[in-house]
Amino acid sequence: MWNIQELNGRLIKNTVTIGKTRSCRGSNMDTEKLSDELSYLPYFMVKDDIVVKVSEWFIKISQFSEDELLNHNLKDIFETLRIGPNFSMYNIDESMDYFLFAKDLEVKLVNVRVIDKREELILIFTEKANSNLDVKFPFISKLCRDDHEGVAIFSLPDITLLKANQTFVSFFDKPYNKKENCIGRRVSEFVTGFKGSTSEKIWNDIVKTGQTFTTDEYVFDRFERGITYWKSTLTPLYEDGKLKYCLEMTKDITEQVLQRKKIEEQAEIIKRHNEQLKLQAELLNLSSEAIFARKPDGGIIFWNKGAEELYGYSAEEAVGNVSYDMLKTVYPLDINDLEGIIKEIGIWRGIVEHTGKNGKKLMISNVHQIISMNNGENIILEINRDVTEVIKMEDEIKRQKEELQEIIENIDDAIYIYDGNKNFYLANKAGNELFKESEFESFEELNGSTPYKYYDKNGDEITKDNLVVSRVSRGEVIVNYKMTFKSSLETKHFSVNGRPIYDDSGLLKFVVICCRDITPDMEVQTQIEQNNRKLEAIIENMSDMLMVFDKNGEYILKNKAAIMEVNAKDYRMIGDSYKKGLYFDLDGNELQLDKIPAMRVLNGEKIVEQILHVKYPIEEKYIGISGAPLYDDNGKFQLGVVCMRDITETIKQSEEIRKQKDMFEAVLNTMQEATYVFDRSGKYIVTNEFAKKRMKRSFDNILDDYNASRTLDYTGREIAFEELPAYRVLRGETIKNQILNYFINGKETYVVTSGTPIYDDNGDITLGVLTTRDITNFINSEKELKAAQEQLLISEQEKRAALEKAIEMKDEFLSLISHEFRTPLNVINSAVQAINYFCRNELPDRAKKYLDMIKLNTFRQLRLVNNLLDITRADAGRIKISKRNLDIVFITKSITESVQAYACQKEINLIFTSQFKEKVIGIDDEKYERILLNLLSNAIKFTPKGKAITVNLSIRKDNVCIEVKDEGIGIPKDKKKVIFERFGQVDSSLSRRAEGTGIGLSLVKRFVDALDGNISVKSVVGEGSTFTILLPNSTIDEKESESGMLDLMDNRLVQVTDVEFSDIYL
Repeated sequence: MWNIQELNGRLIKNTVTIGKTRSCRGSNMDTEKLSDELSYLPYFMVKDDIVVKVSEWFIKISQFSEDELLNHNLKDIFETLRIGPNFSMYNIDESMDYFLFAKDLEVKLVNVRVIDKREELILIFTEKANSNLDVKFPFISKLCRDDHEGVAIFSLPDITLLKANQTFVSFFDKPYNKKENCIGRRVSEFVTGFKGSTSEKIWNDIVKTGQTFTTDEYVFDRFERGITYWKSTLTPLYEDGKLKYCLEMTKDITEQVLQRKKIEEQAEIIKRHNEQLKLQAELLNLSSEAIFARKPDGGIIFWNKGAEELYGYSAEEAVGNVSYDMLKTVYPLDINDLEGIIKEIGIWRGIVEHTGKNGKKLMISNVHQIISMNNGENIILEINRDVTEVIKMEDEIKRQKEELQEIIENIDDAIYIYDGNKNFYLANKAGNELFKESEFESFEELNGSTPYKYYDKNGDEITKDNLVVSRVSRGEVIVNYKMTFKSSLETKHFSVNGRPIYDDSGLLKFVVICCRDITPDMEVQTQIEQNNRKLEAIIENMSDMLMVFDKNGEYILKNKAAIMEVNAKDYRMIGDSYKKGLYFDLDGNELQLDKIPAMRVLNGEKIVEQILHVKYPIEEKYIGISGAPLYDDNGKFQLGVVCMRDITETIKQSEEIRKQKDMFEAVLNTMQEATYVFDRSGKYIVTNEFAKKRMKRSFDNILDDYNASRTLDYTGREIAFEELPAYRVLRGETIKNQILNYFINGKETYVVTSGTPIYDDNGDITLGVLTTRDITNFINSEKELKAAQEQLLISEQEKRAALEKAIEMKDEFLSLISHEFRTPLNVINSAVQAINYFCRNELPDRAKKYLDMIKLNTFRQLRLVNNLLDITRADAGRIKISKRNLDIVFITKSITESVQAYACQKEINLIFTSQFKEKVIGIDDEKYERILLNLLSNAIKFTPKGKAITVNLSIRKDNVCIEVKDEGIGIPKDKKKVIFERFGQVDSSLSRRAEGTGIGLSLVKRFVDALDGNISVKSVVGEGSTFTILLPNSTIDEKESESGMLDLMDNRLVQVTDVEFSDIYL
């Protein structure tokens, strides 16, 4: 590793070798030699003003990483490196010393050389030997480490900051109070307001003269924080006889200067003040107040005439004595504390006690004030005024005020006092308590907003000018004035009194308001009034007749019902009603006047629900009467109250209820069911005759009944007491036809029970009703019938098993016969095919005709055998479905086209339509062929010449819909269900004519069901039929991909078509 001296030496040598010009456009050998030499130099390479290469040595000098330098604009790199002074890429002086700042802000002095290499520029930086400032000026590092004052070194003449400690940097305004924002910059860039300032002139003088600048107090007023004061030394530093640097040592003395100036200002103020005091002291002797001056230790040095008159001591007697000893001064605080206060703030005021020469004690209003003399000595000036009588008077007033306040405080009424300007003055305890929870503090806030509105007793709102305070302040005396205060939170009622108080000159001095909270009284009164109104309304509107009479028997109140019911409007005395009719008790005894209820009440008797039978000339009434006497506090009769009610209808209803009760009991006793009515405790209230016969003895409650028998449910499970129907009813359950089995004395009895609870108006259960019916005979009959049914069921099951076995044998026989038929049919068919293939052309036409007949009938027979086999498999549940994902449009169209020849033979228009071009679903194509060919075969069979058959594909309810519509003979309505049954035919004559067996559609339905679809038919006789098949619109997960779409036009489809259409002759 080379040191810096070796590096610089090699750089000088290489620079000489490279040449003195900026151009380096030579041979390849020159280029290779240049690259070899540059590998040991600090440089970076620039292309199109972008740094494209940086040497390792340059990274070490600058301390910046390669990423921080590469691919950056050259201008930005110079700004980052803070190269100066007066550095310009286009005017580089290779002999000039430039400074460059490393990443840690350490300054380095370098020479810069530029090599122009065609499209690239190489900038070589040579660090000067001994350029480190810490090496050149070791004392600077020591000064910078001492943060007592700001230390910085600048380059000259450009005045660029090269190095500074943090204290120095902190002097500047933001953001230049950080090193990274000011080092490497000129002083004019980071010192606020530098240009045109005294600081700029000082620096220019140093650059010009090279002389040191020192100042103990320098003012600078351009920082944002305002005026500052500085103690500074700027020392120029020379190198090789040239002025190159300047060391600045600066200390912020702003706080010290401001403190000194403040002290100077205070000293000047004190000086002027003392001069004024001296002048005033000369005038003190003219004052009537007792004034004397003393030293801090108490020695009197001045005693004026007022002091002589007040205390009796002459000036000659007083001067030289200690004031507080001579006057026996009693201070309200310790003398040392007093002296401390005087020294601290310069003055003290208070009341002290002095004793005169004659021994009389005086209460003195005293002022102590410290005065500084010209010689620097402090004296204390005391000004004394006799307030003995004033204090006595104030004490008396205070005592009287306290007594008055005590009286006012203990008054229950709230008292408020306002001054002559209607401003609140004071309130007693009751007044403060009255509104302690309100949002305001006084009885009436006249100068601000209040949450209350004020109303008079009539409910009219009181304006501000008519408030009590305003009225009293105008001289009005208020007595017992009723007011109501209303807010959003409360309503208060007050009784208010107010009176003005005047001073000796007749001016209003106080307004006194006395108020009492009568809210509870008003509320009680209001409640009483409301209750009276309610009572009057109740009395007036009550259905009972109410009459009130006094001690003389004279009616004083009759309600509306009394006037209306007994024509009491004209009744004045209680005996008047006796004259209108005859009064009888319930036994039929006529009552005399003194025995009628009103007279008995007048005599002090209380009547409770007495019933009278009153006979008037035109009607009779039953009246229920209650009455009571009312007495005063002395126990004397005051009023009589009689309440009457017309109970004629009630009496009639009672009679009716009695009759209904008798009828009810008669009905219960004729019922063939045992009926029980019991209360909440389980006690029997009513039992009919049938119930009594069933119990055979007397039971008081349901528990007795339970204990006398053993109770089971219909399944034979024993029932607990809590599960008895009666107790379930009492829990609120309704029982309907519960069958129970009772064992009483070993005898088994079956009953069917029903029960229901009865509720009162509050929803509480009051009674329970239970009915039971003996069904023992019915149960026994049912058991016998059940045994017979079980025997019959066993017999039927045996017959069914035999029948199923016979059907199974029949299906096996049909299957066997069908297989046996297929073997010769296949042989015949093969022989016919061989003849057609090998020698058909050699046969005569008649032989060909017979051969075709043989082939046709072979297909017909094969079709019959296939259908029998398939229907047998279907009945046995052995239809095998093999689904694949196939295009239903392609299959349907191919099948339709395969039977086109048969349709053309009968001159039938066969049409295929589809709502979509392609639709892949999971389907068994072989079963689908059989289904569609069968439907098309039937359509062609039963469609007359010249008509049409349409096959249509569509989507219906997320299913694929296949419709086969013909214009044939149609199907009668009563035959639509038959056609899908085995061997079911519409018309045997037609079937015979069309060579049908009735198996096809039954097999079609089974195939459709096996494909998870359904088939239906719509038909009109003589117009045609439409068969609709709905298949799932879904695909299946195939284990292996199929080898493409099957060719439905192969031999299988042709053969199947020939078989299915063998009944149609071409």
